[in-house]
Amino acid sequence: VMAVAASDSSTFRRLHELEATKTLLELLRKHSDPYLSEGAAVPPDTLEILRQSARLVSGTLASAPDVLLDCMHRYQNSIVLQRLAVRAARDRQHLQLQLRVNHATNGSLQFFMQALLQLLPQQESSQVSNGERVFALLDDPALPSDSWPYVLDTLQFFQQVLVHFRAVSCVASPDDRATPEEELVALGLVDSLVELLQRAETKEAPPPPEVTKAAKDTLGSLFQRNGHICLFTMEHYYDLELVVSQGCECIMDDPLRAYPDLQRQAVTLLATSYHRAVTGGKRALQSLVLQCLGVLFDASLELCGFFLGAEDQSPFAGAAENQEQQFVLCAQACSSIAHLTHIPSSQATTARNAMKILTQLAVKAQVAAASRNGDPPRSRKEEDFVVSVLAAMVELCRNDNFAEPYLVPEVREALAQAPEADGDPTSALFRLMECYRHADRVAQKCDPLLSLLLE
Repeated sequence: VMAVAASDSSTFRRLHELEATKTLLELLRKHSDPYLSEGAAVPPDTLEILRQSARLVSGTLASAPDVLLDCMHRYQNSIVLQRLAVRAARDRQHLQLQLRVNHATNGSLQFFMQALLQLLPQQESSQVSNGERVFALLDDPALPSDSWPYVLDTLQFFQQVLVHFRAVSCVASPDDRATPEEELVALGLVDSLVELLQRAETKEAPPPPEVTKAAKDTLGSLFQRNGHICLFTMEHYYDLELVVSQGCECIMDDPLRAYPDLQRQAVTLLATSYHRAVTGGKRALQSLVLQCLGVLFDASLELCGFFLGAEDQSPFAGAAENQEQQFVLCAQACSSIAHLTHIPSSQATTARNAMKILTQLAVKAQVAAASRNGDPPRSRKEEDFVVSVLAAMVELCRNDNFAEPYLVPEVREALAQAPEADGDPTSALFRLMECYRHADRVAQKCDPLLSLLLE
C-alpha cells in the first residue's frame, strides 16, 4: 500500500473512504498491547507492523483537511490518532494553512481543542500512559513518546490561527460569526492554558520551558485580541502571577484607549493586584503592576480623575494597613497628570474635575497631617504622595491655556473653603507647609502654586 501511495496521491483518500484507519488503529493496538509492560522486547516483525501502520495512518490524515478532521472526530478517544493528527498538521504546511484559514467553517478549533485535552499529561498521575508506551515502541524521532511535543504543536496551531485572524481583520471587517478568540474561550482554552501556567509556577508536574512559553504567548494573543478576556482572566485567576503579569504586558502594549469603561475596570483590578502582590512579597509583580497603571494613567486624564476621586481608592479612607499602598497608587496617577504637556480644549471639563479632586486631596492631606500635632509623616510614601499631588496641581495650572482660564480660580475657590482657611486660599497651603515642615520637597512644590494663586 505504501508503494502504491508513493506513486498515486489519491491512495490515502481511498483508504479513508474504505475506513482503513479503523483497521490500522486496531493493528496498532493489537500488536502493541503484549509489549506495553516496561522492558518487554518487541520482535522485529511486530515492530515493522507498528511502524508501517503508523505511517499509513499519518499519510491518510495528511491527505486532506476534511480527512484529518473527520478522523479526529471519529476517533476522538484514541490518543494514538490524536497524536498522529496533530503531528501531521504540523509537518504539512499546506494542510495547516487550509485548517487555519477555514477554521470558521471546518471546525478545526473544536477538534484541536479536544485533542489538547486528550494530550495534556495528567497532573496527579506519575504513571506512563499507554499512548506514551506505544510511541516508545515505535522509537521514531518524528513521533516522540512524550506528550509535551504534541501539546506544543496544538498551542502553536492556536497561535497561528489568532495571528492569521488579526492580520485579516486589519484589512477587512469581520463578519457576524464568533471570532476565533471567542470560540477558543468558549471551548475552554483559557482554563487549559492557566493549568499549564499553574503547573509551571507551582513546579508540580511542570511542562518544559518551551511549552510554558507557548502557553504564555497563546494567552497573550487572546488578551491582545479582546480586552474583556484579558480582564476577566486576570480577575478570575488573580492568585496566579504568570497570568497577572501576562495581562499587564498586554495592557501596556494596548492601554484600551478606545474603551474607557474597560480602562476603569482595569485600574480597579490592577489596584487590587498591587495590594495582593505587596501582601505576598512579590516585588517584581508590584513593579510590573505599577508600570502598567502608569501606562493606563498616561493614556487618559479622565481615568486619573476617576481613580483619584474613587472613595475606595482614597488613602484617607479604608483600612490603615492599606494606606501606604494607596499612597503609592494615587501618587502614580498624580505623576501622570504632572507629566501632561498639553490639554486639548475638548478636555477642559475633565481638567477642571481633575483639579477639583487634586485640591480635595491636598486639603485632606493637610487635615490628616495636622492631626499628628507636628509629628513627621509615618512613611516616605505619604510625603511622595503629597509632593505628587502638588506637582500635578502646578502642571495643570500651567497648562491652563483655554480661551477662558479657570483652573487657577478653581483652586482659589476650593482652598478658600478648606477647614480654618477663613476664605484665604493661601492659608491652606501655608498650613500644609507647616505640617510637612520636615519635608523640603513639599515647600518646593507649594512655592510655585502660591505664586500662581497670588498673580
